[in-house]
Amino acid sequence: MLSADSVAIRSRVDLGRVLDQLAADAGRHLDLSLCAIARWDETGSHLRFFHEYRKDPDTHSPLSLAGRTYSPGGESGAGGFEKSVIAESRAYIVSQSAAQPADGPLFLSYMGRGERLIVPVSAGQYLLGLVAAARAAGLPAWLEDEI
Repeated sequence: MLSADSVAIRSRVDLGRVLDQLAADAGRHLDLSLCAIARWDETGSHLRFFHEYRKDPDTHSPLSLAGRTYSPGGESGAGGFEKSVIAESRAYIVSQSAAQPADGPLFLSYMGRGERLIVPVSAGQYLLGLVAAARAAGLPAWLEDEI
């Protein structure tokens, strides 16, 4: 039943519109260089970044999450990220200096070197997706209110 409900929810939500609204609202308060939403793919085994907003309109930039996937439990070295985001449903913050932290998934390296934030989107104990946001290098660290 939960599986059928989650498919129904995913099919009714226009994540493009959700991302546009999120990016517009966040843009009023935060200086984001990238904002992306990942949701489960058709197989239910990978989170895929389907929608992305970037200040840089260059669609060929290597700093993009569009089309990238993440498989919980499937990447070695992502233990700290999975403990925080997947197991505890907490935000995961990466400082400017780390291209990819030792305990983070590969997709973090495609977000640049600025401050990065990954927030789980969940309903109860079920992970629905991820919101990934990045700030350009040189901007201050995330404040608690911003997170």
